[in-house]
Amino acid sequence: MIIPAPDKLAHCLGGAIITAIVMSIVIAIGLSPDCALLIALFFVVGVGVGKEVYDLLHRDRHTPEVADALWTIGGGLIPAAPFLVFFVLKAVTA
Repeated sequence: MIIPAPDKLAHCLGGAIITAIVMSIVIAIGLSPDCALLIALFFVVGVGVGKEVYDLLHRDRHTPEVADALWTIGGGLIPAAPFLVFFVLKAVTA
């Protein structure tokens, strides 16, 4: 079994936490769960890509990697997965 590097796991965990927090906040302010999911996914993509752009602009101390952005975005899909399944099932049964 291949275990990802600790850096990649940190990106994955960060993406999951970001998505969960953003979804919770958006739902708490009264928007629908599907809207919260969309906002959270856009947010986690922005954070993942933005962090790598930051790394690109500060190469003296950071190393930009596309894989880091993908791990962050992928981690964001973890808390989003139950919502995605629910909405797909809802659409199929409607």
